[in-house]
Amino acid sequence: MYQAFDDISARNDFALPVLTDHIKKLPGHIATHELNFAGGNWWRISFVAAEESDLVFMAVYGETIDVFVYDQDAFQISKQRAEGEDYDSDVMLSADPKEMGELDAYGLWYQLERSNLRLYQASDVADAESCGPRP
Repeated sequence: MYQAFDDISARNDFALPVLTDHIKKLPGHIATHELNFAGGNWWRISFVAAEESDLVFMAVYGETIDVFVYDQDAFQISKQRAEGEDYDSDVMLSADPKEMGELDAYGLWYQLERSNLRLYQASDVADAESCGPRP
């Protein structure tokens, strides 16, 4: 799994639709959300379950690509959205990648952008696991 993301992130000539197709074909792919911001600024958020562990990876990609170990408990969940809380809001009704809707993906984006969430780069986790079990 780690190698698949390393191979994808090492490419510097990818087009966003091609990269999205590659990620969707990875074993364990859960969901991909397309985020279209003003000015034609497109980003994607994809979730992929690791094959041999309970880890879920989150890839955030557009102009760059970053892959993190996803912890849905790190995000603030609301019971409902107020009127006007839509594509420019950090409100999430679900952080579960299997249940997350489009507005939740935008909410996740804004929570990532404004927070100091501690997310681990996938390469850091791979290095740690190669050294033995985590404490």
